[in-house]
Amino acid sequence: GYAVLSAAADIHLEFHERSGYKLNVSTAKGMQHISTEGLDSEQSVALREMITAFCNLNSSGDRADFNAALPVDFPMAWVLDNGARVKEEYLSNEYYYIRFRVAYIRMTDDGYSFTFRIIDENRTKDLHELNFPYAVESEMRKLCNLKSGLILTCGPVASGKSSTQFAWLRIANDGQRKLI
Repeated sequence: GYAVLSAAADIHLEFHERSGYKLNVSTAKGMQHISTEGLDSEQSVALREMITAFCNLNSSGDRADFNAALPVDFPMAWVLDNGARVKEEYLSNEYYYIRFRVAYIRMTDDGYSFTFRIIDENRTKDLHELNFPYAVESEMRKLCNLKSGLILTCGPVASGKSSTQFAWLRIANDGQRKLI
């Protein structure tokens, strides 16, 4: 819940045999460490198994990593009661829907790392809300209307790559084209 309410971008969960369990949430204010005191290795193994089961993936095979999507629904009343901003178009929904893109990596020290990228359509902005200069926004809109091609988005961490891509997809997704 903290990650949703703080409009976090990612949740990072790690377990190492020697150093234990770490939980960090990437917010606009930077990486926030969440205390995991009291969690033992048995509980962390159970947590890993629960996450892999939810993602319908088997982490015991030869693969050292995997990616999956995990949908999560929060009751809208709980979200509003805790002060989260919700777009007007979603206020009538019974649930606050988000997805997590989950990446799992097995570490060389028998530890593991999960990264949960929060995909929250309630927080996506339209292209004009991203405050690009007019000329840049105009060129971006032209790109969205091309019949074919590839758009590569790159930049440093927390620079708005995902926000820009979602804004583009909202324009390009006219139901007439296949978007990957």
